[in-house]
Amino acid sequence: MTKHVNSQDPIKTKDLQEVLTYAVTQEVADEKAAKRIKRLAKRTVTVTDVVAIVKGMTAHHDQFITQLMDKVQTQERVLIKLGATDETIQEATKEYYEELNAKREELLAAQKSLEAKEEE
Repeated sequence: MTKHVNSQDPIKTKDLQEVLTYAVTQEVADEKAAKRIKRLAKRTVTVTDVVAIVKGMTAHHDQFITQLMDKVQTQERVLIKLGATDETIQEATKEYYEELNAKREELLAAQKSLEAKEEE
């Protein structure tokens, strides 16, 4: 008894790139592209397709992180030129996390309140 393994060809690179661009940007070039993406969304994908999608998304996120790091490095240099010291940066960091925690607590309280109202 032999096992039959279902197989199919991977999605064309051009189509995969179009789907990946849509997945990242949530934008389509035109109505034809929207129809192609809708059609492709119904296809079964291969492991090769998944690997290509993951690589593409990882590359996009790597690029985004690099741009973010560049901006942070530039801002740090500006702060130093404006006279920021390690002490003022530590104070600002502490204030930021205090505000962030306060907002988290507000959000959790609002969420609990909403859940309580839904249970009524």
